[in-house]
Amino acid sequence: MTGSIWPTRRFGVRQAVYLTLAFWAFTFVVFQAPALKNGGLTLWESAGYLIIVGIGAALSLMIYGATLLTRALPLSARIIVIGAVTMVAAILHSVLDPLIFVISADAFGVAAPLPPLIDAFVFNILIYVWIFGLYATVLGLVFTSLAMRDQERRLAAATAAAQEAQLAALRFQINPHFLFNTLNAVTSLIGSGRNVEAETVVVRLAEFFRASLTRGVNDLVRLGLGMPG
Repeated sequence: MTGSIWPTRRFGVRQAVYLTLAFWAFTFVVFQAPALKNGGLTLWESAGYLIIVGIGAALSLMIYGATLLTRALPLSARIIVIGAVTMVAAILHSVLDPLIFVISADAFGVAAPLPPLIDAFVFNILIYVWIFGLYATVLGLVFTSLAMRDQERRLAAATAAAQEAQLAALRFQINPHFLFNTLNAVTSLIGSGRNVEAETVVVRLAEFFRASLTRGVNDLVRLGLGMPG
């Protein structure tokens, strides 16, 4: 049995990339907000944040890939796997974060000492677990919403098909009675010498059955079709 978080065909790689870019663009703005109070970021700091956001987007797509690869698993197993991948992404990003700033500063000729790795890791892991966890949650909510819509459409299609089948069965039940009554009427017309009227009824009967074979159950038919003129 599969879970409700089901990546549908309508939400493919392109949509996942758009969602990821929008999510990390918002994250980049949030990162910059505290620095704006102090006069903004320097060029090398902005470059470092852009690299961090790019790596975060790539790791987020790894979470999306895990969501796709585990779509056939039970919901509980999927949550465990996606949670583990989310934690791995947070750990990788926490380790790379201070190194990226040092490399960015060096590229711009700025001396930026490497902060204590343990302290930086503990601080970053708290942030990135929350960020990647939020991304996985948003992704799951989108998938769940799309899956529910697809299920509603399939249910509506199945209901319509069932109604059409019921109408078809009813039509097949009515047609023999209709044919029997019509033939009785033709017999009565012939017996009373009203041959022209009998011929007209037979022609209209043929037209009616021809229309029944060529039209669908839900197609509209003129009221006068099959009625003698």
